[in-house]
Amino acid sequence: MRQLITAFMLWASLAVGQGMDFAEGVDDLVAVPDAGSLTQTPVSFGCWAYLRSATGAEALIMKDHEYALVMDHSQNAFSVGVSFSGTTFNILLTDADPADYLNEWHHYYVVFDGATLSFYVDGVFDSAASYSGTIQNTANDFAIGIKIAEEGGYAVEYNGLLDDSRIYSTALTSNQIARLTLDTCEMYDPLIGYDLLTTVDKSGNGNDGTCTADTIITGDEKGFIGYFDYTEHLTANGALADIATATSGTVSCWFKLDQYRADNIIFSITRDADGTRTDIFVEEFSAGGMAASCNVDGTGQWTIQDSSEILSIDTWYHLAVVHDGTAAVMYIDGSPAGTFSVTTDKTKWFKGILTDAASDADTFTVGGFTINGGGTVLDLDGYAANCGVYTRAITTNEVNALANHSQGRHAPKDAISTANLEYFCNFAPAPSALHATAETWDTGYGNTNLAGAWRGDRTGKGNGNSFTNLPDLSGNGNDGTAYNSPTIEAAR
Repeated sequence: MRQLITAFMLWASLAVGQGMDFAEGVDDLVAVPDAGSLTQTPVSFGCWAYLRSATGAEALIMKDHEYALVMDHSQNAFSVGVSFSGTTFNILLTDADPADYLNEWHHYYVVFDGATLSFYVDGVFDSAASYSGTIQNTANDFAIGIKIAEEGGYAVEYNGLLDDSRIYSTALTSNQIARLTLDTCEMYDPLIGYDLLTTVDKSGNGNDGTCTADTIITGDEKGFIGYFDYTEHLTANGALADIATATSGTVSCWFKLDQYRADNIIFSITRDADGTRTDIFVEEFSAGGMAASCNVDGTGQWTIQDSSEILSIDTWYHLAVVHDGTAAVMYIDGSPAGTFSVTTDKTKWFKGILTDAASDADTFTVGGFTINGGGTVLDLDGYAANCGVYTRAITTNEVNALANHSQGRHAPKDAISTANLEYFCNFAPAPSALHATAETWDTGYGNTNLAGAWRGDRTGKGNGNSFTNLPDLSGNGNDGTAYNSPTIEAAR
């Protein structure tokens, strides 16, 4: 099993591998002769791909009249299909648009369990359709990089690089696909998709969090991040006792918006027991403006609003709200932002909502806001990372250090003192989470459900050279033959 250091250093620059390069207009492809192991129900198949073009239709993997993974730019979707009889494909047009994935390595997988056809991108579920049946058995070749038509000839040729193409004679679970993405990403831009149930408090105080269903760990060049799709959030109520008497303190977090919402909640401490508004929260409001607010027993105590700097979609920002015991200051990317629009009592902070209120707050949430026993829920539509809560007002220099740290979404100890850090979540999964499925399911080529596996770095050819033979790494003897000179190229 791969050492844990691999999982925890995904953001590092890792080894460069090789991929198969297919050019447009020359009908280059890899053909694998028909075999019983290549026609299965259930089935899972997919590959890593570096898409270069955004026109027409292009086949990544296809066994004509059986199953297919095709980019269909005219539909702004991937076209995923299975066939039960004749020439009819049962098609899933995915939510993912190939145009959004050009000129980058991504991991694409199709799963058909006999009743549901599902599609995954980078280890994360994308879309599904219901089709019941058994994939028909034909004599057609398994093709990589093109469609080999049963009637003869080639079509739907691919333009880009492909690597680590696989087919399994089982319906992989979402965790297995996430694990497969993780275990094969060392040659490509690092990423991970994993259904997140719990998060570890890295402050040392043991305030681990619980996530709503379908919260996803993913990653970027800086490390692990949490993805909240406007229906998920993280709750860590154990942290409340550690901050309940603090009259000063700091909330610090990185965030990135997927789209504007009326209430995009980055962080909150709320009273969920009933509808009484006793809370502190930070939100994106009014199409890119930011606000931080405090309410006690239904009365607004203070609000800071900033509509002067409109935040962009799909851009990382560092947020800090620092309270020195007298008043709060909101910082965006290290600079003070906004002015007070409510000033009833600017001194209110954690103690004011957790100890001194008639109806104290009881719920600590990252990426959401809940009241009325969960009856009113407002969640973040976007990403969060490195969420920390201090029971001290960090200095202006420390705010800037967090915002400008070259690895700013890593642990704050790399940038500032962790004194009085009561809670910190960087979404790095626990080793048990990363390896839970691996204990009984191995992504290696010895997996008994693996029917075929083909990689560019196993041809024995150097970069820039064409190849003819493509060995099957599964051990099933499903070797491929290249036609019309696809080449081997470096692949990250």
